[in-house]
Amino acid sequence: MGITNVAELAREVDSSTSYVAQVLTEAGLLSGYFDLYTTSQQLMNFYSRFSRGIVRFKTPEDARASVERIDQLYRHFEAQGDHSGQHHAQVMALIGVNRARSCNKVEEARIFADWLIEQLKEI
Repeated sequence: MGITNVAELAREVDSSTSYVAQVLTEAGLLSGYFDLYTTSQQLMNFYSRFSRGIVRFKTPEDARASVERIDQLYRHFEAQGDHSGQHHAQVMALIGVNRARSCNKVEEARIFADWLIEQLKEI
């Protein structure tokens, strides 16, 4: 049957795991794979439907708008006492930090990071 482990296949073809998973997913050969670069259009869990398309960082203004939407989600879940929802909002901000950094968008990454740091200070 060949190699079925995505990480092993990525090593074999000298590529990133994310890229191999993307190619296999688009070909209909893999489903349910998620990582930092997986599109937010794919639903990971119940909370994913609330955050579809939120993480944007083309410009600092886009990043600020994203953080505003993430904050609204966070406050919504906070009001409901839904800690899992709050966690998902924090993860969305962390994804924003890491995706922006990987594109060398330091200012945009900082916008997401500043919001996340403020949330963590509330502990």
